[in-house]
Amino acid sequence: MTFKDRRFCADAFQFIAKHEMIQPQKRYLLAVSGGIDSMVLLHFFQRFAGPRYGCEFAVAHLDHALRPESAEQARTLMDYCAAQQIPVWSTRRTPTVLSTESSLESRARQTRYAWFAELLQTESYDAVVTAHHAQDQAETVLMKWLRGSVGLVGMRPIAQSSAGVSILRPFLNQPRSELEHYHAFHQLLCLEDPSNQEMGFLRNRVRHQLLPWFRDENPRWETELTAHLTVSQGEQDYLDSEAERHYMGCVSESGPIWSLHTNAFLALHPALQRRILKRLLTRFHGEWKRFSLKHIEALIALAVAQGGKGLELPFKIYVKKQKRNLFFEKESAKNGGRSLIDC
Repeated sequence: MTFKDRRFCADAFQFIAKHEMIQPQKRYLLAVSGGIDSMVLLHFFQRFAGPRYGCEFAVAHLDHALRPESAEQARTLMDYCAAQQIPVWSTRRTPTVLSTESSLESRARQTRYAWFAELLQTESYDAVVTAHHAQDQAETVLMKWLRGSVGLVGMRPIAQSSAGVSILRPFLNQPRSELEHYHAFHQLLCLEDPSNQEMGFLRNRVRHQLLPWFRDENPRWETELTAHLTVSQGEQDYLDSEAERHYMGCVSESGPIWSLHTNAFLALHPALQRRILKRLLTRFHGEWKRFSLKHIEALIALAVAQGGKGLELPFKIYVKKQKRNLFFEKESAKNGGRSLIDC
């Protein structure tokens, strides 16, 4: 199929307008690695940021210093931006070691967004814009399923990172093939990362081994998944608002030991019960990673069970049923003295 630049742009305009994503007088920071996707994003903003949207933008490039060629690629991108008179921010930071449970990809992402948060605050930008597309969406969903996450959850067109960064994804409904065609049509610079081919990363195994099978079965699978996710996310928003409304009536977050009141909890629909437990675990531990549906179901079973029973969750979180409550406690709290759970 012949690439049609006008159609690509019209689709992007429509998606941006639908989500009220780009506003006049705002200042945006484009996350640009130098690869095909981000260079399409940069070129798109060069064409339309001023004439169509009346906004300003700058490039943000973070070199993680994980590859021998990364410094040279960063200089090439800086030279390109200078020649195009595009403001650019660039720095070099290796991924922060957050915990032994965090993958290199996760550490790199959190390091990037911590830097983006700094730039947004110190340089008065309003949001970060990324080049995530439908293939990225499909990869994210499959990775979460493989790790046992609950529900059909993907990236949203507008989101907020854990570092408090507003994230805009204007290409989220576009197939990656369309970005590749755009890139070739406009003959753009490309600084690809060789690590994208390494099978040691789960995302790359999903990209190169699983996604081709799905495409063989249904060439439109990625875009159809994105459409289904849009509907699913709206329904999830409603259920999450209902769970939020009932949360404080079910959970006491007082001190090192939190409690779930089983009478109020079990009176709710199972869909709300699961969301309340996910919120509780995320808030209690600080992140959701490594919890899964089996942990949610085990907690619901414990809430129904007779008192005196308990279980151990990841991160050495201990839960015990006593009378009409589930008590949640971390090992660090248990080691600090007499534990209510042990009483």
